[in-house]
Amino acid sequence: MARVEFRKAKVFRAFMKTPLPLRPKAMALAIGFCCALPLSGNAALLWSSDFESYSSGSAFNIGTSFGGANGAFTAKTSNATFTAQNPSAPFHSGLRGEMEVTGSGASVSLRQIKVDPFGAGDVRIFSLDLAQASGSDMAFSASFLNNINGNLVSSGWGTIGGSSIPTDSLIRVTAVYNQSANSILLPTGDSVASGFAALYYKTEAGAYTVIGTPLAASTEGAGFSLSWSAASIGEKAYFDNIGFWSSATDTYNGVNVLELGPIAAIPEPSVFALGFGGAATLLVRGRRNRARAGTAA
Repeated sequence: MARVEFRKAKVFRAFMKTPLPLRPKAMALAIGFCCALPLSGNAALLWSSDFESYSSGSAFNIGTSFGGANGAFTAKTSNATFTAQNPSAPFHSGLRGEMEVTGSGASVSLRQIKVDPFGAGDVRIFSLDLAQASGSDMAFSASFLNNINGNLVSSGWGTIGGSSIPTDSLIRVTAVYNQSANSILLPTGDSVASGFAALYYKTEAGAYTVIGTPLAASTEGAGFSLSWSAASIGEKAYFDNIGFWSSATDTYNGVNVLELGPIAAIPEPSVFALGFGGAATLLVRGRRNRARAGTAA
C-alpha cells in the first residue's frame, strides 16, 4: 500500500512541474496511471470473475501458479472440465462459466484458496449466479476454505439442487463468513452470529431461501470452493459473476452485496480501473476540444 501511495505522489509532483499549456494532457495521463494501479489491500472487492477475459470454448486457468489472480482458480477435481461458453438455453443465457462432468466420481469441485487471508475479526462474502442444464439433477454447495491445506472452513451445509429448486432456474447463491464481534442480519431475516458461516440463494423473482443452518466457522481462511454432488457423466451446470467481498456492508451498483440477485454482472477489478482512467481521458479531451472551438469562434 505504501509503495502505491509513493508512486501516486511521484506522479503528482511531476504533474505540478508541467508547464500550464500541457497540464490538461498530463492530467489525463496521471489519472489513467493512478487508476490502473493495483487495488489496495483494503479494497472491498477482493476477487471476482465474469469470465469475459476467456474466449468461448477455452479452459479456465487452474493451478497454484496462478495464485489469487482474478478469473483463475487453484485446483479442480479431475472428473470435470471448466470452460468459458455462451450457452443459449433461456435460463443459462449469459452465464459464461460451464462445468461438465466428464468422469466417474460422486462429486466435482472447483477451488480458489489464495484470494486473501482472513480470520479473527473479519467478514467475507462471496456469491455467484448459478443454473443447471436441462436434464441435470446435481446438488450444489459452496464453502469457504482455509489457508493451510485447502480444507473446508465450513462443511455439511445443506445443498442446492435436486428437489430444492427446479432444474431450469437462475439463482444467486451467497455465502457469509462472520468472525466479527457482531451478528450479521441476512435479507432472509436470519442472523449469522459471530464465529459462524451461512449459505442462501435468491431467485429471479426476489425470493430468498436459506440452505441448512449456520455452522461454526474456522478462525482462518483464504478462499472458497464450488462443489457439485450426485453428478453423472454428461451433466452440466453454468455459473458466472463471482464476487468475493470483505464486508457485509459493501455494495455493487447501489445494492448491498447480501441482496444481490441474478444476473449481477461483476467485472474484474482491473476493468474498473481501466474504465475510470479512460473516462477521465475522454473528459479532458472533450474540454480541450471545446476550448479550441471557442478560440476559433
